[in-house]
Amino acid sequence: MKIIVGTKNKDKVKIVKGALKKLNLDVDIDSVEVDSGIVEQPLDKETTRKGAINRAKRARKSKPEADFWIGLEGGLHEYGDGYHLVTFACLVDKDGVQYIGEGEEIHLPDEVSKRVKRGEWFGDVIREYSKDNEVDENLITRLAPFTRAVQCAYVEYLKQIGDMKFRQRISAVIMDKSENFLIVQLTKYGENDWNFSGGGIEEGEKPEEAVLRELREELGTNKFELIKKSEYKEVYDWPNWLIAGDISNKKQIYRGQEVTFFLVKFLGQRKDIKLDPNELRKVKWVKYDDIKNYFNFPRQVGLTDKLRDLFN
Repeated sequence: MKIIVGTKNKDKVKIVKGALKKLNLDVDIDSVEVDSGIVEQPLDKETTRKGAINRAKRARKSKPEADFWIGLEGGLHEYGDGYHLVTFACLVDKDGVQYIGEGEEIHLPDEVSKRVKRGEWFGDVIREYSKDNEVDENLITRLAPFTRAVQCAYVEYLKQIGDMKFRQRISAVIMDKSENFLIVQLTKYGENDWNFSGGGIEEGEKPEEAVLRELREELGTNKFELIKKSEYKEVYDWPNWLIAGDISNKKQIYRGQEVTFFLVKFLGQRKDIKLDPNELRKVKWVKYDDIKNYFNFPRQVGLTDKLRDLFN
């Protein structure tokens, strides 16, 4: 795979090569010096993003014989708490279609933000500041953010041109005899994050079978009765950086999940529930209308209203 990078900066070219090799790609990297078409120190995300696009497009124009062209651009963006380092990668294919990836943002130390705001050059300030203070090395090398940006751009390309399937998952809305509902906190969740119990559907398994198996494995009991399958299905993409991790680890690749919901009645006593410590940290029984107060993930917004058909 022939890649042209729109910069002669050796560190950036090395980052691109390493990022794509981590995705198990065999790449031949060349580079060309191009102008970003923006200010030397961009101070907002939109300008930084535009710089990455310009570099990729101009690299394609300068060296048209390749499979892909990549432009990288780093900049800053000011929030209420000061500046953050922002990074973008633009991948352009042979048809000229652009695919954008964004790296993780890193908050600048307050002193560095203040000096940049006064007009000083970020690169000089952060290197001087790091002599006497501990800083995230990526504020200097930008290795991790640019790596993520490149990989996310390539995953976006795969999403658009490939047939990436959605992982099939089931989720159980569990109700007890007193119409209390069970929500769970996965071990990988934060202390304030909750969800319905559930998991992936295994090959050859029916959704109804998957629900009962997952509940038995997670909650340590089979005292459940399936009441109804919801007409609503939740379909969502996973973040590109998460998909990139699966590609790097040679796992089966999905673009996201399609979730089927079931209303399930719990027939036992609360003491019958024995959590799988590898999966769940704790559970909580709440009234249905209160569940939304425990749901923090963006895809959970309005979910309980969408599942009202389970009770009709």
